[in-house]
Amino acid sequence: KVRLRFDNPEERLKPNMYANVKIYGGAKENTIVIPLEGLIRTGRDERVIISLGDGKFEARDVVAGIESGDYVEILSGVEEGDQIVISAQFLIDSEASMRASLTRMSPVEDASDMDKPADGSSTTSATGKSVSGNGVIKQIDRENRKLTLQHDAIEALGWPAMTMDFTLMDDVAMDALTIDEKVMFQLDEQDDRYLISAIHNADAMKMTEQE
Repeated sequence: KVRLRFDNPEERLKPNMYANVKIYGGAKENTIVIPLEGLIRTGRDERVIISLGDGKFEARDVVAGIESGDYVEILSGVEEGDQIVISAQFLIDSEASMRASLTRMSPVEDASDMDKPADGSSTTSATGKSVSGNGVIKQIDRENRKLTLQHDAIEALGWPAMTMDFTLMDDVAMDALTIDEKVMFQLDEQDDRYLISAIHNADAMKMTEQE
């Protein structure tokens, strides 16, 4: 946000008027820029999809700077040489575009067995649609209740296998979770984004099902 002061000798500017203002900055050196269409804005975060090669992708948080034409400056989150996905058909964000993806799903009548999710399955929760999947924990942020998951493809959402950040619901325990742990998880839709509503050790879940 900025606060601007203008000389108004002829009183052409009136209270509660609206105006379009452009602020021109000077030239910068050693700046990372990407095509504007590659930046995903959710209202809460800014992200890009990084191509890791071999059909693997990663959703990464970034901080965007000045926009100029069809390009936008990236202040942090990407490095020189990173390959950014700019295909509009592919850019599915974990918090902003899931609602549209779920319209392609078939309704599920019985959602009672939520503690035993199958990869890519869908259910209905009290808050909205739910999907489940398998993955590996890559990072744990206990202070902000966030996990970075390298998950398998989730067909119900049309997602390929990729690495993404997810927030856990307040009632989901995370003290026992560890890095590189294989997990089965459930995502519940809430306010146009998805939160982890359940997460379990994958090996323990398989042993329980066998019993």
